[in-house]
Amino acid sequence: MAMRSFFSRLRGTASPKTKRSVRVQPGLERLEARTVPAAIPTVTLAPPSIWADSPRNQVAIYPPATSFIGEQTHMVLTFDNTSPIDAGYGPYIDLYVPKTGADGVGTAVDDGITFASATYLGLPVTSTVITLTAAGVNHPYAVDPTGKPLVIKPPANFQEGDQLVVLQLPFGSFTNDQPVASIDVALNISNLADLGTQLPLLAQGGFQYGNDPLNNPQSDPTLVGTAVSSSVTPELFRLLKEYIGPEDETATGPNFPRQYKLRVDVANGQTL
Repeated sequence: MAMRSFFSRLRGTASPKTKRSVRVQPGLERLEARTVPAAIPTVTLAPPSIWADSPRNQVAIYPPATSFIGEQTHMVLTFDNTSPIDAGYGPYIDLYVPKTGADGVGTAVDDGITFASATYLGLPVTSTVITLTAAGVNHPYAVDPTGKPLVIKPPANFQEGDQLVVLQLPFGSFTNDQPVASIDVALNISNLADLGTQLPLLAQGGFQYGNDPLNNPQSDPTLVGTAVSSSVTPELFRLLKEYIGPEDETATGPNFPRQYKLRVDVANGQTL
């Protein structure tokens, strides 16, 4: 009875004196805008490290982006979910590698970098290596809202013939409070690489299934993170100078002869 009375007031009621309809405007308040929370796949790309004494003794002291020509180098990709609340499902990383190098375009000989392997905590990571084309290649995991694979074309600074390496991380999901996952990536540098010429690297994270574990791209498509870039510069040798005097300091002059140790590390197979 009360509801019928309310709706009759909305429709209007006749005044017994004027016979006119009186309409009552319901009070409606605009709700504040809301966005659907989403997981945020975040990748960082650390360049190769120079090693104390030599690059072979595995004691990193700082990370310049240089590596020996004709040798294998290692770098670290880190994956994180920087969402404040949401988990992501089906984490993966895209790594773009400049196989063609500075000169290897078309029929020329490739002289860049190629993917070798990737590991997580010493165990192999499932890796899919795809050669980029100008027309675009299908991504093995990422799909659009219709369920079709995302078509990937060479990004800026890359070209047809370069590599897209898709790393499937060994997790079904990745929560916002989960420790960062560090992936060790081995790359081979061509012995024909141009000395001193920077070669670009690009990495980008994603969640194949989005915010839930279901394969429902129409309502929950693949989430793709922001791309990050780095580079590798091929080098021929490294020269390290070490003071071997007392207390790491000395007075100057002929009465205080001191010694230094010079260590030269030359790239394998190269002549200096």
